[in-house]
Amino acid sequence: MNTTADTLLSRKAVVLLLCATVLPIIALVLIQYLGLMSAAVMGAAGLIALAGALLVLTHPKIGVYFMLLYVYGGLGFYLPHIAPVGVVGVMAVGVLLALMRGASFRAMDGVFLCFVTLFALIALQSMLWAHNIDNSVLAFSILAKSVLLVMLIVQLIETPEDLRSFGMWIFLGGVATVVLGMMNLSLGIAGEINVLRRGDVMRFTGTHANPNYAAAWMMAAIPMGFFYMKHGRNALVKLAGIAGVLILIAGVFSTLSRAAVISFAAVVLGVLVKEVKSPKIGAVMVLLLGVGLLLTPGYYWVRIMAVADLSQSVRSDWSFYLRYSAMRAAWDTFLEHPLTGVGLNNFRVRSASEVFVRIGPHNGYLEILADLGLFGFLTYMGVQYSALRQFAAGFRTRWQKGYEWLGDFSYYLILTMVSALVSVLFMDSEYNYLMWIPVAGGLSLANIRKRYSKSSAEPNETTNED
Repeated sequence: MNTTADTLLSRKAVVLLLCATVLPIIALVLIQYLGLMSAAVMGAAGLIALAGALLVLTHPKIGVYFMLLYVYGGLGFYLPHIAPVGVVGVMAVGVLLALMRGASFRAMDGVFLCFVTLFALIALQSMLWAHNIDNSVLAFSILAKSVLLVMLIVQLIETPEDLRSFGMWIFLGGVATVVLGMMNLSLGIAGEINVLRRGDVMRFTGTHANPNYAAAWMMAAIPMGFFYMKHGRNALVKLAGIAGVLILIAGVFSTLSRAAVISFAAVVLGVLVKEVKSPKIGAVMVLLLGVGLLLTPGYYWVRIMAVADLSQSVRSDWSFYLRYSAMRAAWDTFLEHPLTGVGLNNFRVRSASEVFVRIGPHNGYLEILADLGLFGFLTYMGVQYSALRQFAAGFRTRWQKGYEWLGDFSYYLILTMVSALVSVLFMDSEYNYLMWIPVAGGLSLANIRKRYSKSSAEPNETTNED
């Protein structure tokens, strides 16, 4: 044995170890002493952003998963608002470079393209009579970003495994907003605390802007948890699905959002209808729902019962009265301008005299009716239809061997979209990704169905099992 070489190597290892530990500390102390800490932090953030941009540019699919985690997990609480815009932009450049190098272009569904083009044209045209053009431009830029994200997702979700990951990141994002929200509360870094009953009942908001918004994102993630509970690759994944669903149910009802109970009921009904022939799975799901409801704060049921008498709630519940007034004002605005609307995102600046304050109507469908009129509303619903028809087709499809799970995946993604459709009954249309991301999943499923359904397989083709 060459002891000299061994000793030399040991000395090199010691020197490297010292450099790796001591030099950063010396640099940190020096930067602090020179008063350059702010510049150093900005430089480090810039380097991290540059590294992330290069990663997304070379692997645009990572950008899809980041966006799912960002919007469902509420990462906007920690990251600057420009982050999702930058990620979508870099994804677009990466996709364009891939197409220039010969990557295949995945055609979009014709029904979707027809309706989304008409909707965009109506929205653009509505600016001609908009009272506040700035509001319209801002809303149109958000719409353009949402449609671009849909197109990028359809281009990048190529295989059943990509689609499985798509659902997984939706589920992880939903769980993340609960876990991160609890962490923020324990560390004392949560944003504005939303309280009820003279401040003695707190409404959980996760990492989102408000409790109603948080409940909608959590609810949209629950169906994906049911899917992984049923189709997890191993017992650990299935157990994680069960734990995640429990966390989400507890999180949803801790928001004390009264609207959440309706979307929750729609999802529960959908799950029970789907699993009526699977007693074991159905029993586990019923048990989960029961445990989740037991974790619900008692005051939530007090809030639910408070709206049992609608006329009394309108008179005595300020929150309910304000929303009722806003929705009524939106309907009146639509009746006054049934064909043209008052301009994209202009209900807020046209309704102040009726609602006392400038707020949205707390109903995305009424807002679109008021802003864009009947034709805008019909084309918007046509966009949703274009995705729902693909989910229904995926559920009915006979898939190739090894990909039969795609039928169940299609069904649970339908429930994700149904949850969003119900939630928008009580939210403004500014919560755009809640609707557009399920649409992207449905359109991606359409392309995958063309390649992996039994009718698409060659007679002598051998398929790989999942």
